[in-house]
Amino acid sequence: MAEAWANAVPTLFLPYPFHRDQHQRFNAAVLVEAGAAVLEQDRIDPSANAGGAGAVLVGLLSDPTRRQAMRAAFAGLGPADGAARIARILTESR
Repeated sequence: MAEAWANAVPTLFLPYPFHRDQHQRFNAAVLVEAGAAVLEQDRIDPSANAGGAGAVLVGLLSDPTRRQAMRAAFAGLGPADGAARIARILTESR
């Protein structure tokens, strides 16, 4: 997620389905809600994924207007510099 945000790359996320807490799904939600990414379920079976996520991917690849809108959605999120912000806050509080 951080790489997609830092580089403003429209992304299709398929979170690892076996994580107990589904943290990858929750992490991706920020970009999905902003309109910068799409979230699909990893159905594990390749043929099921081809029909579900594969169709979404083909749609994204064939729609440059949508990809441009997704890229633009990253601007509303601000910079992906969380680590630098935390470091700055920590050094300023000394």
